[in-house]
Amino acid sequence: MSKIVRVATQKAISAIKSAEFYVTDVEISNLEELEQCARTVHQKKPKASFLLMCAAPDSLLVAAAGPERSDFDFGNWIRYVSTDFHNPLLTHGTDVMTANIPKEDNGSPVIMLENARSKAFEYLRNESLLEEESEEDFIGFDDI
Repeated sequence: MSKIVRVATQKAISAIKSAEFYVTDVEISNLEELEQCARTVHQKKPKASFLLMCAAPDSLLVAAAGPERSDFDFGNWIRYVSTDFHNPLLTHGTDVMTANIPKEDNGSPVIMLENARSKAFEYLRNESLLEEESEEDFIGFDDI
């Protein structure tokens, strides 16, 4: 595991508290590293359901993982987050689902990240899995 992946993984693990669902950003530059990070976070925090996002130079990268649940579909969560963007490349793994969303013309991956984060929380609220007033407990903005 590269140092970049190790640091991002530790940051994500430390950010995930006791919340059932969690959305956080990590600083990783490619989808393979993000998938490796998500897989390791899932191994260390097997009861947490989470979405990791990264504003890479040319795209928004997203990974979702968590325990199998009868009342929640990670595929639907990551697809919902990707709906406002053109040509997302979604990949189903055995334990991690990923999306590589190319930057649009004159677009900014950072702005895409903000929009995707909003969509992630909107999906959880729509599914009655997140109470409106508790959203602040679920955001890991240690570096912002």
